[in-house]
Amino acid sequence: MRTNTTIVTGVAVLLVLTTVVLHVYNEDTHKQPRAGLQAAGQSNDFEKLSARLDSLENALLTHAKSNKVIFLETEKSIAAIAAARQSSVGGAAVASVGKQVAAQDTSETYTESHCGAILPAGLPARTKEEVMAKSKLDKQYGKGIQESKDGAAPKHLVDSAKYWEDRYAMGGNSGAGSYNQIGVFKAQIMNGFVKDNDVKVVIEFGFGDGQQLTRAEYPRYIGVDVSKTILKKTSERFASDPTKEFRLYDGHPVPGLKGDVTLSFDVIYHLVEDAVFHEYMASLFAASTKFVVIYSSNIEGWHGAAHVLHRDVTGYVASAFPDWKLLGTLRNKYPERTAQDYFFYGKC
Repeated sequence: MRTNTTIVTGVAVLLVLTTVVLHVYNEDTHKQPRAGLQAAGQSNDFEKLSARLDSLENALLTHAKSNKVIFLETEKSIAAIAAARQSSVGGAAVASVGKQVAAQDTSETYTESHCGAILPAGLPARTKEEVMAKSKLDKQYGKGIQESKDGAAPKHLVDSAKYWEDRYAMGGNSGAGSYNQIGVFKAQIMNGFVKDNDVKVVIEFGFGDGQQLTRAEYPRYIGVDVSKTILKKTSERFASDPTKEFRLYDGHPVPGLKGDVTLSFDVIYHLVEDAVFHEYMASLFAASTKFVVIYSSNIEGWHGAAHVLHRDVTGYVASAFPDWKLLGTLRNKYPERTAQDYFFYGKC
């Protein structure tokens, strides 16, 4: 049974979470947290506090984003609530509110949002319907995205490993997603995640030409890729950096390869063969001890290009890796230019 201190802590955490959530969720306006919450937390009017908490639970569940600000402010609010609890007016009222919070703390949503990870603040990933509607109008490859009516992929899709080996051997790069503003956005998010969560080792499955890696700030990095050509080129590019290591990937889980975080940047929708996709995902999740970060589209269908087949990433992970929880998602800063968003998983 929870002690009164634990109950009070739960109330404080809920207050702080709700306050910070309402602040960080609106990243464009940067409005300050509502002063009324702080006042409610220090008030002896516990009936009002209880009613206020009830009204904010839905906002918490819908918009909660794990942010390090929460942890910095929690101790202050715990002290404020503890002081209020000492008053003669509402000790029992605080306890009753605490019971509601305790029940909420064990919910799936609460666990998924606070599985030992500090996530970047921002809007959640777009819905599949939203991305599909946009993608059907995208004429990048001559026609919009095509949905399969019978579940079968088009017959013209390539051997993905051979495609990338040939592309790199002919001097090609990893694609637009590693360059310009999108590449900067991806790096900012991942660098922040690594720092905030004290990540020591990052393993990337599909490092490509290394352009994205030039912006990385990781204590230690291990990259694997199927292309012998790009392995040689990228290894030479970072030869003077002892924190980075590159290996050839044979498409199967790598025995003994472990890191705090495994990373997939713009790879999954290029795995057009089902067997290759399944093995890649198994490798990605097997190598992580804490988190898996995926930057990818999350829809199903092909895009008119022989090397692109979009996958239902979240649906597949939920089915194939039930021990891994979706901690949160992050919408792309440039949604008009790409179908990719961030997806953060944790084993908890």
